Amino acid sequence: RHGFRSMMMTRESRINAAVAGFVFLTTLVVYAICVTPTVPYWDSGEYIATSYILGVPHPPGTPLYVLIGRLFTFLPFGSIAVRVNLLSGVSSALAVLFTYLITVRLVRKCFGNSGLLAYAGGITAAFFMAFAPTFWDNAIEAEVYASASAIMCFCVWLALLWWEKQDEVMNDRILWLVLYVLFLAIGIHLGTFLVFPC
Repeated sequence: RHGFRSMMMTRESRINAAVAGFVFLTTLVVYAICVTPTVPYWDSGEYIATSYILGVPHPPGTPLYVLIGRLFTFLPFGSIAVRVNLLSGVSSALAVLFTYLITVRLVRKCFGNSGLLAYAGGITAAFFMAFAPTFWDNAIEAEVYASASAIMCFCVWLALLWWEKQDEVMNDRILWLVLYVLFLAIGIHLGTFLVFPC
């Protein structure tokens, strides 16, 4: 009986991983197709330039974003603007992925092992977020908000994981990881740290 339950959990986790992969790849492809091909107005141009030259953008500065943006400038396609703009697309797709995983986890926690309901709720929440106007604008141009959203969603997902594993001895390491990631994320946007009190 334990073996059957274990096999079912493995099957469910494989289905969940496949759906999560579908959500991530779908949004990533859409963002990559729709990425801004040039330098957009406002802060995006500044982030593209400072990522390329490893400069310092407007105060308070975004050193981690600039370093990650610099890595994206090494991609072997498109202009520098497209490459740095794509950083937001990848970050937004990750935020959408973790939104899906958070929703599935919360639906299962509230409604038990609900199977299709959890997946449908996760997909709906993820795609509503992915194609909402404000989120969309930040997903296709160089802005810090996409990366900040990805980190905040990741930390909420980690917090739910910690909540479920409270009885385990090494569980507090998850809280330390959340704290570490949020302190690193200050180098992207100060607002990411607002997630920690939750």
